[in-house]
Amino acid sequence: MTASVRQSVGVLLIFAVLTFAALPAAAEKWRNLVENAGRAFSNGEYIAAEKILRDAFEEAEILHPKGPQGAVVLNNLAIVLQSRGDVEGAEAAFKQAVSIWKSRLGPKDINVAKTLHNLAELKMTGGSLESALKLYEEAVEIAERYEKSDPTTFARVLEGYANVLFDLGSTETSAKVRDRMNALPNVIRTR
Repeated sequence: MTASVRQSVGVLLIFAVLTFAALPAAAEKWRNLVENAGRAFSNGEYIAAEKILRDAFEEAEILHPKGPQGAVVLNNLAIVLQSRGDVEGAEAAFKQAVSIWKSRLGPKDINVAKTLHNLAELKMTGGSLESALKLYEEAVEIAERYEKSDPTTFARVLEGYANVLFDLGSTETSAKVRDRMNALPNVIRTR
């Protein structure tokens, strides 16, 4: 598992806990499942994390059918499936999460960009560079709107975009994207 994947999971688990911390007590079970899945994943217990996340998705659907809680779980489930080598399952879960984010929060929400970034990373790992490029182009367009409010996500998306451009042989364009990423203030670099 790459450092980027581990970092994505950590960010999303924190997002999930913070975003839904204010929900009524009925969401407590969902929140606990998400936290337990994060611990299992961090301990390398991928099978347990997958099972817990599937339970969390069921709880999310009870709380809010096709709601943001479900999208958070699906994104995290996709990362677990990717770590287990289930590329098809991971892709399906990422795509379902993107669909929920778009329908619930709009096609230009930062969570769409985050999940597109994760899906693009999956595509890159599998060698589907052209598919990854298209996903990154969409993610950059969205994340750019959040450059000031969420520069870390914008930088991560730019970094992935620069990487796929480089892998496709567009070294000059990749360097320009990387320069833009490095110009962002107060962003922790992963490389």
